[in-house]
Amino acid sequence: MSTADASRTRVLVTDDEPDIRNDLSDYLSHLGYDVSVADDAGNTLSQVTETAYGVLLLDDMLPDESGLEILPGLLDIRPSMSVIVMTGCPTVKSVIKAMRRGACDFVVKPFELDELKTAVHRAAQRNQRLVDEAFRNCKDTTKDSRVVMNSVYQD
Repeated sequence: MSTADASRTRVLVTDDEPDIRNDLSDYLSHLGYDVSVADDAGNTLSQVTETAYGVLLLDDMLPDESGLEILPGLLDIRPSMSVIVMTGCPTVKSVIKAMRRGACDFVVKPFELDELKTAVHRAAQRNQRLVDEAFRNCKDTTKDSRVVMNSVYQD
């Protein structure tokens, strides 16, 4: 994904640690992404409700609620959003739980910036594929509706 492609992708970074939020925001902005930050589950929920993010970097341990617990609700609001779960304490159980709840990737803190860059790039591509597919389906449905409506009204 080029910088031009990245600039079209909105990324939300949710982490309760200000240094991580700020460092990730700076890094991803430098790569060309449109980055916002949130520090807890409530703030994340309201931002996802208001803005169509393509990628969410979500800490699994937030001060008000577990990132893994809010994940399904966030995806109910934004089904095409690609979620990368971040954790400092990985377990096989938490990775499986994250994937079952809809995460597309899982990164372990402290992470290498190249690893993170690759994960965000893949997530942004996944989001774009889902958005394109939804758009195609919408166009197909609209076209099918017109055919049905035309056949109904011509009779």
